Formats: sequence, C-alpha cells, structure tokens
Amino acid sequence: MQIFTKFRIYLRDWANKLCGTPILSIDYSLSPENKYPTALQELVDIYFALTSQSAEIKELLGFNPENIILCGDSAGGSLIIALTLVLNDVRKKIDVKMPKEIVAIYPLTLLRLNPSPSRIFTLFDTFLTVGVVLCVADAYSRIVNCDLDFAQNDSADFNKEKVWYRREIFERRLQEINKMAECAYLSPLLYEDFNSLNDVGLSIVVGEFDPLLDDGVELIKRWKGKKQLDVVENLTHGFLYFKAISKEANEACELALQKIIQVCSAI
Repeated sequence: MQIFTKFRIYLRDWANKLCGTPILSIDYSLSPENKYPTALQELVDIYFALTSQSAEIKELLGFNPENIILCGDSAGGSLIIALTLVLNDVRKKIDVKMPKEIVAIYPLTLLRLNPSPSRIFTLFDTFLTVGVVLCVADAYSRIVNCDLDFAQNDSADFNKEKVWYRREIFERRLQEINKMAECAYLSPLLYEDFNSLNDVGLSIVVGEFDPLLDDGVELIKRWKGKKQLDVVENLTHGFLYFKAISKEANEACELALQKIIQVCSAI
C-alpha cells in the first residue's frame, strides 16, 4: 500500500486548507516486511537531506526549508516523535535544525505491553485489537542490524514463521519485545533527556476511547517544551480514516488540521 494513497482520505483536504504551505508526505517502508529501524532511518536520512541547505534541495523544492512541522498519526506519530529524539541526541555533537513543532495524532509512545486503564480498550476496540497490538510489537522488536541482514530477511521469511503468540513461544517472544522496548526510539516515554527538548512544541490529538490515550497523556506530562493535549469525545483509534462516514471523526480531523494551522500561523 502506498502511504500517500492511505493518507489521501484527509491529506487532500488539508492541502487545500493550508493555503500554500508545502506538504511532504513520506512513503516510508512498512512493517512487518521492513524491520526496525528501517523506517526511522529513512526519516532521518530525508530530514537531513531537506535541512542540508544544499543547492540540489533548493532546485528540487524551489526553496530551502526553514520552519519544519512534523505531523503523523498512529505509527507515523510514533516515528516523528522518535525522529525528534534522534535529532535531539545528534545535535549534542553537531549543528542540527530542529523541527518547530510536532503534531502527533494517537501515537504509540510505549512499546512495552504494560497494562493501563486505556489499554483495556484493546479488548473491545475493533480497530486496535489485542492481536494487532501484539503483532505490531512483534514487528517492531525484529531488528535489522545492517544492509546485509536486511537483504537476507525479506518478507517471505517473515511470513513463513509460526504464529508466535501460541503458548509454546509466547513467553519468550514477550520477553524479547519488552527488552527491545527499553529503547527510547521505540518507547519515547523512556527518553531520559526531555529537559533539552524545551525548544520543540508538542501537540497530541487522541480519541477518548483510544487504547493509546494513556500513552499520549504521559508523554504530554513529561514534555518540557510548549505542549497541548486534545482528547476528542466518543472516538477511538484511527478516526482520521472515518471522516467521510462519521460526523465526530470529521470534526476531530478538522481539530487536527487547526492545530497545524495554529503552528503555521505562529511561525
């Protein structure tokens, strides 16, 4: 599936209403076929290319980006937060242009399978079920260490494996997931240097019945920069994709757009 095709449900409307603001939609590699940190590395590479102030980028885009807003939903929201953490760590050694703001829509910020009040909703949610959460966690916990390793572990190998959450292998895989989840780029809530991120704003929009609600609340509590949390009533995970059939989802999509417009106006 092409990322732009999926995002077109709301991105086309946003592009019309953002009054000429350039939008770059990243078609990053999807899991489980592509293991961590493939997608994150792609975002890092693209970000550094865009902020390189090179003549090639200026010729390609017509300008060199100065004020950057990162926006993403679900796994994309998690990736833009992880990207910001990577940039923050890198800028301790070299000069890095940081994004002005992050607008994350129902992001996953703790990969560990810790119970929380909102995560109980996975028992009832029709979009983000327990099985989906387990498969996502398993996909993220499979690491590619180098290009050779990536080449030798294609999607065919992944699909041949047994269903890992059967009784005989569930406990072992769960331990592997929780061990991998200690990495702050997978679980941003575990990041240890939020104090140095006080120059980056964070806006989170999440549904009232989203299993990831508590993830968003906790990250907002720990974020040291300008921050805002919006909890939309009567909605669960993935509401951006229901805007055409749900009045509440359409209103929530407009709210997310207004967050971006506010940030653009403040720059």
